[in-house]
Amino acid sequence: MERPLNDRVRFWLTTLLGIVTVCAGGAFIYKVVEFITSLEDLNILGFAVAPLANYFCVAGGFFSLLIWAFLSGQFSDPEQAKLDFLADQERYDREESMP
Repeated sequence: MERPLNDRVRFWLTTLLGIVTVCAGGAFIYKVVEFITSLEDLNILGFAVAPLANYFCVAGGFFSLLIWAFLSGQFSDPEQAKLDFLADQERYDREESMP
């Protein structure tokens, strides 16, 4: 049986997650501002169009999948997947043990 995390561990994990999220968000915003300020140079603009288009297509695809999963109820019962897996494993073990 799983032991729940105590409050101290939960606090430090949440704090670490918050720090990492803020740092990553800050780095992303810095890169976006850096890109916007470099738009005056046409050489940089031509160099950056293809990677940015690729980035936005991939990010848009993942965002679309996230919206689809949310709207189709994939997040309504996240525990059910593991219960289904365990039931399938028990059934497989029973069938394998039969002659």
